[in-house]
Amino acid sequence: FEQGNIPSSMRSAGLDYRVYLPPCYPQEGYHYPVLYFLHGQLFRLDQWDRLGADEALEALIQSGNAPPYLIVMPQEPDGLATQWESKYGDILARELVPYIDSHYQTCAERDCRAIGGLSRGAGWAARVALIEWKSFSAVGLHSFAPFRGDWNAVPIWVREIPSGQLPRIYMDIGVKDFMLDAATEWEIRFKNYSVPHEWHINLGTHDEEYWSAHVIEYMRWYGTAWMQPYLEFLHQKGIALERSAP
Repeated sequence: FEQGNIPSSMRSAGLDYRVYLPPCYPQEGYHYPVLYFLHGQLFRLDQWDRLGADEALEALIQSGNAPPYLIVMPQEPDGLATQWESKYGDILARELVPYIDSHYQTCAERDCRAIGGLSRGAGWAARVALIEWKSFSAVGLHSFAPFRGDWNAVPIWVREIPSGQLPRIYMDIGVKDFMLDAATEWEIRFKNYSVPHEWHINLGTHDEEYWSAHVIEYMRWYGTAWMQPYLEFLHQKGIALERSAP
């Protein structure tokens, strides 16, 4: 892992971030996809690390079931601010993304970027992915805790996105999660506006035990769209990929 702070024109203290680099980084000629992975309310940027995101991804990479990619974990400065008061989403899309692309060996294209989060982090991920759709091709909403008022904005956001450019969407939640009704309302709205998405209701509630139990599924899903380009890269290098169960 590496940690740092990016300068920001929107926040004098900048933005703290943590980045996971796969064991093969940097591999000559390969430009790595990036997952921006957001923590829950009042937690810190190491939450996904504690939940085992890096170990899950490494297991998938070693078994040939996911390509290597970076995981960027930014710190939300004020976990109690409303989405309108906070500049967090704007800093993520407009300052953190270009900073990462300029400082790491990344694939600086929309198709190579995903954003996801848990709980309030999923609320941010949904908002950023639909508003800043030119920057992200996939979004994961894990135990989705949407911001009040954003549900009403979904039709406006969706209409702004050109046909065929909607991000891939993965939604999952525990059957005993207190946010199940709110997440379900969004799932229904996605259906009504013909927004393609996956919807998974699992055993469990709104806690770290649930997220750690499903983190390998998340890592596999994010990597799915990046697998074919990675296989083509390996083929050009004359490298055969061996696959096994992770």
